[in-house]
Amino acid sequence: MKKKLMSMVTLAVLFVGAINAQTTLTLKLGGAFPMGDFGDATVDRSDIDRWGLIDRTKKGGAGTGIAFGAEWKMPISSVQGLGVTVALDAIYNGLNSDINDAFSEGEENAEYDEFSLTAPRYFNVPLTVGLLYQYELTNNLSLFADAGVGANLRLITPFSVHGEYRDDGERYEYDEKYSYDPTASLAFRLGAGITINNKYTITVEYYSLGAAKVKGTYSYEEYSSRYGSDRDKDNFKLGTITPTVLMLRLGIKL
Repeated sequence: MKKKLMSMVTLAVLFVGAINAQTTLTLKLGGAFPMGDFGDATVDRSDIDRWGLIDRTKKGGAGTGIAFGAEWKMPISSVQGLGVTVALDAIYNGLNSDINDAFSEGEENAEYDEFSLTAPRYFNVPLTVGLLYQYELTNNLSLFADAGVGANLRLITPFSVHGEYRDDGERYEYDEKYSYDPTASLAFRLGAGITINNKYTITVEYYSLGAAKVKGTYSYEEYSSRYGSDRDKDNFKLGTITPTVLMLRLGIKL
């Protein structure tokens, strides 16, 4: 973990240096489509059998999301069209439709007077350094390809459930919560696209954001107006999830 954090610090230093150098800045926005196990989960109606945020599996259950990025290119004067890039991205993914449908059905069938569920969300923030090569087809159209390596910060928002009901005049409440630790992992990216009028870009990108254990703190509390509260809290460690995302983004050079 310390080595990964050191890698992120090193990249941050390079990132700050890039801002001070003569660069071209491109802002990008588009869709983030989970690939492989990251977008998969095993769901049977309202029962979630295999999902990496509650048990030991590689299946992340992520859904289609959105990605914003900023990429700085510093030209290498000795090679026409080649440049060093520093890219900072923010990638958001909710959960896939199977899990969301299971949650909706579970809420409808819950035997509580009041029931609420807060689903977790994925936020990945990769910082990468790489190379980009651009080839001009015409004065108004260019092709480019780039690749980079670096570090990713993965954040997962809490997963919580709350229920309330009354029985024989007594009030009962139940709360359950998974809080996930942030993790750092090695990451790489590959991309290709076109530049129009040396201003606008269309890019297809593949991001592999590194494998990291899912761990954190699990807590629950039960309350009844007759017996009072019963609560517990414990750390957990589940399986390894590797966020892998295919992105289609539009960009503009500033």
